[in-house]
Amino acid sequence: MVDRCLDRLDSRNTIVTSNIERNEDFVGAYNYIDGYPVYQSYPGKINHLSAEGNEIFANNMESLLNDYR
Repeated sequence: MVDRCLDRLDSRNTIVTSNIERNEDFVGAYNYIDGYPVYQSYPGKINHLSAEGNEIFANNMESLLNDYR
């Protein structure tokens, strides 16, 4: 299912995220933000991360976006 979804997306304009360990094996050439280490350190109920974990993850996303500007 992941391959089927990703095949429909432009890898240049797609960021894949996950908080599941080793999901990078499934994303190939796509920009990927690995949320698993953040999840391990900052578990919580909001989107599976604590408030601090969500902030860290958002900062990771912002950094990636800024790299492509």
